[in-house]
Amino acid sequence: RTEPRVVRVHLRGNFLTPGDAVSINTPQILPPITSRSDDPDRLDLAHWLFSPINPLPARVTVNRIWQRYFGRGLVETTDDFGLQGEKPSHPELLDWLASELQSSQWQLKHIHRLIVTSATYRQSAATRRDLWERDPENRLLARQSRRRVEAEIVRDLALAASGLLDPRIGGASVKPAQPSKHAGLTYSNSAKWQTSAGGNRYRRGMYTFFQRTSPFPMLMTFDAPDSTSCTARRSNSNTPLQALTLWNDAIFFECAQQLARRIVDEVPRVLNETPLSDRIEHGFQLCLSRSPTAAEHSAIAKLFNQQHELCQQDPTAAKALLGSAPVSSDTTTEELAGWVLVARTLLNLDEFITKE
Repeated sequence: RTEPRVVRVHLRGNFLTPGDAVSINTPQILPPITSRSDDPDRLDLAHWLFSPINPLPARVTVNRIWQRYFGRGLVETTDDFGLQGEKPSHPELLDWLASELQSSQWQLKHIHRLIVTSATYRQSAATRRDLWERDPENRLLARQSRRRVEAEIVRDLALAASGLLDPRIGGASVKPAQPSKHAGLTYSNSAKWQTSAGGNRYRRGMYTFFQRTSPFPMLMTFDAPDSTSCTARRSNSNTPLQALTLWNDAIFFECAQQLARRIVDEVPRVLNETPLSDRIEHGFQLCLSRSPTAAEHSAIAKLFNQQHELCQQDPTAAKALLGSAPVSSDTTTEELAGWVLVARTLLNLDEFITKE
């Protein structure tokens, strides 16, 4: 425009009743904007946003990062830093993290590293009666918060544990497998869902194609926003449908099949003896990043022996559990099918999708 647009106050929010004209400026409560000419432009606004004397963008950014790790921001009202929002629980910490972000040239990895290597983040999520009575919402950060991972990460965890995850970064959206009749529920059958092939089928959840009228069903089940409005803070629920998805969705069963092959292949037989104990240990490390307790080890060993025996009694059913991939010479169909059922159990543990 050769002439700048005239912007007016809309009385009572109605654009049909314009009020006084307003000039280009920033809120008076924040530092003034410096203009390179008579009127500020977008470049001046960009410089103002990241100016060292403007504390707001850095505070908002580190607060949202903190919320991702602890479930609650240092300012609980993540989308409202105004007078009607909550005061920060740790104002000095918020300011220090914001100054660290600015002084590091806005390197987000620096802030992530500071948080995850801190003693606060590395605390146990176990509750104590005295803490519960004094600080039930854990505002004082005397323990870690226990919560389920975000919707996009649930599938990523299963893909990573099984070895199917395609780690490529960037690129176009992909269309993983979804229930065949789901796309038909859209308006005028507008969703033409052609499942991606090759590695694209196993890319991270953040690359999943998202259609507003037909959102990916697994993401909706695990509380992903529906993209119709901006969401600064997600809600977390715990529903039976989530458990059914982990147990029955085709991608999770495929991950169980591949995880079983990974356990068997990466812990091979020794002198024709099945290393059951070592394979159980390896399965726990892949899924939960820890060793099993004695009780857990005994329970998984008992489960494998029971399932192995059932598979030996019905070889046809055992073969159907494995899919189309070939069985390696180091194992048998029945043994591998038993490990598929064990892997399926490990992927369905509450601990598998819960940060503690």
